[in-house]
Amino acid sequence: MTKGRGITTKQKKREKSIQNMSVSTETKSIGRITQIIGPVLDVSFPPGKMPNIYNALTVRGKNEAGQEISVTCEVQQLLGDHCVRAVAMSATDGLMRGMEVVDSGKALSVPVGQATLGRIFNVLGEPVDNLGPVNHKDELTIHRSAPACTNLKMLSMKSRTSCLFTSRKYSAIVRAVNPTLIRAPGGSFIWP
Repeated sequence: MTKGRGITTKQKKREKSIQNMSVSTETKSIGRITQIIGPVLDVSFPPGKMPNIYNALTVRGKNEAGQEISVTCEVQQLLGDHCVRAVAMSATDGLMRGMEVVDSGKALSVPVGQATLGRIFNVLGEPVDNLGPVNHKDELTIHRSAPACTNLKMLSMKSRTSCLFTSRKYSAIVRAVNPTLIRAPGGSFIWP
């Protein structure tokens, strides 16, 4: 572990590998569903066109009733024989074997920045709070490493109404910095 920075070499390597995975191909490869078990899909791709782990796959088509279907999945496992196993991010009702699957060539990403504060998103980065679209400039993948605690900015006491710390280790560290913490029932600490 590198001292003073709070990020280990292992975390740096993991983040770099995730960044390298974010764009697997310049052209989108197309596969076909071979098996569906609940939210899990097995998809076969042509040789040399396999998506990377964490890549987003999209299934679009029509079900037997003629309704439009759009399901986003995330690759979780490479099975061999040009097949991958993916987990659907929504219901798989209406999907059938043989349906076309498109590899996006990048991992799932969500909007970040000031415009996202106070908003509620699903795992695909779509707002679900009925407040309309989000005007955002940047997006980051959902598999990005968390920032080191030393890199976080502390809020001033005037702008913080209260903050509940549930981790005993973290609350012990904060209590050492600020002994005015109030102990809440259950062992948690509340910052006054």
